[in-house]
Amino acid sequence: MFGRFVVFALGLVVFRKSLIFSFSMLVEFEELYDAYIDCRKHKRSSSNCQDFEIDATRKLWNLWKDLNSGKYEIGRSIAFIVHHPKDREVFAADFRDRIVHHLVIRKMTDMLEKEFIEDSYSCRKGKGTLFGIKRCQMYIQKVSENYTKKAYILKGDFKSFFMRIDKTKMYQSICRLLEEKSGFSEQDMTFMKRVIHQIVFNQPQDNSIRKQPKSAWNCLPADKSLYHCDDNHGLPIGNLTSQIFANLFLSDFDHWVKDTLGIKEYGRYVDDFFIVSADLKKLQMLIPRIKEFLQDYGVTLHPHKVSIQEAHCGLQFLGQVIKPYGRVVARKTVGQLYTKLNTFNDFIVWHKKRNLEIERADVEYMVSSVNSYYGYMRQTKSARLRKKTAKVKLMKEVLEYAHFDNNYNKIIKNKDNDGKQQIIYEDKYSCRLRPLGRRRVQKHKAIG
Repeated sequence: MFGRFVVFALGLVVFRKSLIFSFSMLVEFEELYDAYIDCRKHKRSSSNCQDFEIDATRKLWNLWKDLNSGKYEIGRSIAFIVHHPKDREVFAADFRDRIVHHLVIRKMTDMLEKEFIEDSYSCRKGKGTLFGIKRCQMYIQKVSENYTKKAYILKGDFKSFFMRIDKTKMYQSICRLLEEKSGFSEQDMTFMKRVIHQIVFNQPQDNSIRKQPKSAWNCLPADKSLYHCDDNHGLPIGNLTSQIFANLFLSDFDHWVKDTLGIKEYGRYVDDFFIVSADLKKLQMLIPRIKEFLQDYGVTLHPHKVSIQEAHCGLQFLGQVIKPYGRVVARKTVGQLYTKLNTFNDFIVWHKKRNLEIERADVEYMVSSVNSYYGYMRQTKSARLRKKTAKVKLMKEVLEYAHFDNNYNKIIKNKDNDGKQQIIYEDKYSCRLRPLGRRRVQKHKAIG
C-alpha cells in the first residue's frame, strides 16, 4: 500500500514538472484559485456557480493549463432582460470566464487605482455610491459656502454609453496603461494583452443563450442592445471587466476636466457626472466644449439628461436627493420598495389561498430584501419615512413572519414562524416547487 502511494506521489511530481517545462508558468495556480474565491462571493447559490463547484479542482486545473498554454477560449454567455431599476440587456458570462475576469482585474488593480481620479466612483473598493454622494454634497457645501451663496450644478449623462464604446480605442488605452504603469515582464505583458484582447473583442451576442423569448427585447431601443451593434462597438453589461474597462475608457475625460480645465468640483459614476460652480455662464459654456471633446471617443451627451440647476433646489444623484438640510431618499427608491412589498403580498396571499406554508428560503429573501432598502434609507434623514413605510398596509403580510426593531432600522425574522425548511407539493398546474428564494418569490405569478 505504501509503495503504491510513493508511486502516485512521484507521478504527480513528474506530471507537474512536465507541465512546467511544456510551457512557461504565466499564471500561478494559487492566484487563479484566489480569483475563483473572489468570483464565487455572494454567488454560491447560483446554478452556474454550483455546476462549476461540483468538480471545481479539476476545472480550475484545466483552466490553469489553458491559460498558460494559450488555449483558453471564451464560452457562451446567457442573455436576458432586467426591468429594475430600468430596462437593460444583461449578458452573464460563464462562471469559468468570470474567474478569468477577476484574475485580470486583480493583476491590474494597483495600476488602475493610480490612473483613476479620486472622484471616479464605480467598482472601486471604498469608493462606491455612498462615497460619491458624500463627495457631491461636500462640493456643493464648499462652493455655496454651506448654502449661504448661490451655486449651480451641471448634471450630465452619456447616451447609450456601453453600446457606443469603441473597442479598438479602449484596447489601445488599456495597452498604454499596461506599458506605462504595470512593470510586467515581457512574457506577462504578452499574456495580459492576449487575454484582454480576447475579452474586449469577444462578441457574446454571436454565441449566447437567450434566457427569455426574443419578444422580451421589444422593450429595448436598438441603441441599447448588443444585438444591434457592429463588431467594433459595445460592451456586455454584466461583466466585471466591462465596468472597469468602461471606467478606464472615460479616465481621459476625467483628467481633462480636472487637470486641463482646472475644475476640482467634479465627479463621475459610470455614465453620470456632475460639475459644481458658482458661475452659471461658465457651466453653460462648458456644455459645447464637453460635446466636442467626447466626439473623439464616439460618446455623446444625452440631449434630455443634461441640466443646470441651483443647489438649494436639491440635486438627485445615485438614488438620493442632496438638499440644504441633508440627504433624503429619492421618491423613485420609495416607489421601488412599495412595488417589492406588493410582490411579497401577492406571494403570501397566493400561498394562503392554497393552505400552503411559506418556506424558510422565501422568508429569508423577503427579510433581506426589505432590509436592503432600510439600510439604504438609514444613510439619509429618513426616521419618519422608515416608520411610515413600516406601518403601511403592504407591510402587513410580511410582518406575520418578521418584526421591526425599536428604531425601525431593520426587520428581523420571527424565530417561531420562519416557515418550513423544505416543502414539495403539487397543484393543478402540475408544478413541483422547492425553496428557491428570490426566484420563487419573483416568479410565482407565472405559476399561479
